[in-house]
Amino acid sequence: MTVSNRQMALILLFFAICAGAGYAVYWWHETSLDRIAMFHVSFKGESLNRVSAALADKRPAQAREILQRQPLFEKIGILKVLSRDEAVAVRMFAVRCMRPLRDVPQIRAELARLAAEDPEESVTRLASRALQGRR
Repeated sequence: MTVSNRQMALILLFFAICAGAGYAVYWWHETSLDRIAMFHVSFKGESLNRVSAALADKRPAQAREILQRQPLFEKIGILKVLSRDEAVAVRMFAVRCMRPLRDVPQIRAELARLAAEDPEESVTRLASRALQGRR
């Protein structure tokens, strides 16, 4: 049985498409694993220390300003740490800062956790309202 040039070209095209699809799936999987890993990593850094220090000195406006200058991934990490703080005022600050970012999956999960599990009623109520996009 002989294979014509047209059939050979179609076979090669088929293998090229399969290789491209396999490569795309591989990188999609790698990206998904990176996203999952970042979701579970505890954030540490100088920006977190500066925000925490401003909040400890009762300067929320300065803390918000520092937070707003950070890239999104750092902002998410800082807010996740602050939302687990022992002080109610710090958790309230975190929820207020999370409201504009409520469509980010990590932030939405953290707001849902606060709305369901936080021991302080005011934090629970604020987190529920933030999830709904209300003030």
